[in-house]
Amino acid sequence: MDTTKKGHLFRDSWLWRVLATYIFFLHRLFYKVIVVEGKEHIPEGGPLIFAPNHQNALMDPLAVLYASGRQIVFLARADIFRNHILRPVFHWLKILPVYRIRDGKDNLQNNEQSFDTVVSLLEHGRSVGLFPEAAHSDKLHLLPLKKGVPRLAFLAEGKNDFGLGLKIVPAGIYYSHYDSMGSVLHLRFGRPIPVGDYRKVFMESPQKAHLALRDTLSDALKSLAIDIRNLDWYETYDAILILRTKKLAQEMDAAKNKRVREFEARKEIIRKLDAQLERQPERMDSLKGKVRRFLDMANAFQIRGNLLAEPVRTPARLILATLLSLVSFPLFLYALVNHLPAYFIPQRLIRMFKDKQFHSSVKFLWGAFFVPFFYLVQTLVVLLVFKNNWLALYYAVSLPVTGLLAHWLYRRYKVVAGRWKLVRLKRKTPGQLENFLELRKSIHDDVDFLLNL
Repeated sequence: MDTTKKGHLFRDSWLWRVLATYIFFLHRLFYKVIVVEGKEHIPEGGPLIFAPNHQNALMDPLAVLYASGRQIVFLARADIFRNHILRPVFHWLKILPVYRIRDGKDNLQNNEQSFDTVVSLLEHGRSVGLFPEAAHSDKLHLLPLKKGVPRLAFLAEGKNDFGLGLKIVPAGIYYSHYDSMGSVLHLRFGRPIPVGDYRKVFMESPQKAHLALRDTLSDALKSLAIDIRNLDWYETYDAILILRTKKLAQEMDAAKNKRVREFEARKEIIRKLDAQLERQPERMDSLKGKVRRFLDMANAFQIRGNLLAEPVRTPARLILATLLSLVSFPLFLYALVNHLPAYFIPQRLIRMFKDKQFHSSVKFLWGAFFVPFFYLVQTLVVLLVFKNNWLALYYAVSLPVTGLLAHWLYRRYKVVAGRWKLVRLKRKTPGQLENFLELRKSIHDDVDFLLNL
């Protein structure tokens, strides 16, 4: 293949690195915590296929790029290339299209060009990224893997008589919240899978080799990601994870990172619940019914998120937090007034996307490329009105600082308001709230018994 036409794919680009430095800086600000495990598993040289689970649209490849430090060429669904303006941008960003049946049978032949490019990239020792599920999910559930990764791997190695030394790097991605800034991103790289290990099987039966490699990759991803296998029990498991993760994590090795302990606690809870489904189905059915009633009551009370697991606090405990909220409100109001386009336009934009997995991508891209433009315009207006360079400079610096602070304050205000809601419920409907709390305690007791805590 003539690499001169797509030369930027075959080399590390300094311009790409400049843009990536800016994007990664914002990426770090977008998340409250970013945890990366297993980076030492990534081979330093040779061709690689990064194969992460798919949870959150554009944020997933950004997570892999950020964590790996590599200029990876990603394959993405072809429909994003329909926009003629954005198409060259995607190419420059080292993204290649993959066509599916839904894109039309006539377009499937266009995949040959992308696959030829991928094979050539691997022959040149480059890194490629492909999501083996071929779709993202809104649940902590690994979708059945498609044939894309094995197909490309054996296409490249078969063409080169298994002399490339190609390895597949599985990666598990977890978000504490999909569509919210200030959430936790946790990425875990697994041990690389040498494609050469399947040479003998491939020579005997390519189909068996494809299935064997796919199954190995699937097992690796199941161990690296949070994976609730039984979707009939998804609601129950998800609620229990909210209620019990922090307690179990506190009992684990304190020397480990807090987020790592919480991740391991989630995996352990899921593993033990799966085992109890086999051993004690009747008790699990009883627990499922309790969780359903608990969630119905929480929905009626409009209690969501972490408040489900919090104790009801007395007004005295909330006075200090409320006073701090009142003191900080003028600063929040200043930031709100100066960030009206930054805050409210994205809220209108995300309504265009029925798939909520795109919401954080829209918010992130808006903040990265449009908010700085508004900052510039606002600063120029201040400069023209007051004709004071120092004042304009102070104003320009205040915008991003207060914008981030206001977002944090808003989250704190919601927590304080939620806690006051529990206090009000305790006063106005003590019997109903008492039943809610008793039901929560009963769920805790059942889970402690089932998990042997």
